[in-house]
Amino acid sequence: MAYSFSDDLRSVYLATPLAARKAENMIARPTVSLLFDNRTGNLEDHGDGLLVTARGTAGQVSCEEDSAIVNAAFLAKNPNMEKFLESPGVGLFRLDVAMYEAVHGYDKPISWDPRRRKEEEGGGGGEEAFLEEEVVEEGEIDMSGGTDMFGGDDGGGDY
Repeated sequence: MAYSFSDDLRSVYLATPLAARKAENMIARPTVSLLFDNRTGNLEDHGDGLLVTARGTAGQVSCEEDSAIVNAAFLAKNPNMEKFLESPGVGLFRLDVAMYEAVHGYDKPISWDPRRRKEEEGGGGGEEAFLEEEVVEEGEIDMSGGTDMFGGDDGGGDY
């Protein structure tokens, strides 16, 4: 599945056919979570893998101005998806992230609120703040956006 992030990591952008199960689910039940996982499926990396969950509220981007901004951010990370975005029946969604939770192997999860960092501490935000708080180490998991975040078909029957 193709995705991208806002610079401050407060939003995740997704594109999917509106007839896909994931789109129907986000519309019907907008409280969602996304899992980013750097494990390869081998037993050796279960104890060393990093999982990051983004929890929040998803919605279809409908306002023309918002759509242009999200579309540009999405295509900046996924330039190969331009024709897909222009296809009839494809929707652009934004997940407004309320909390990220990261866990290394079997350690205790660490939570991070991307909204709190900027508002309460007066700066930072984004991937740098996530790294500064030692939730994840640089290069450990790709938070830059791209495709195939689930490592294959997520059962939705689309990209």
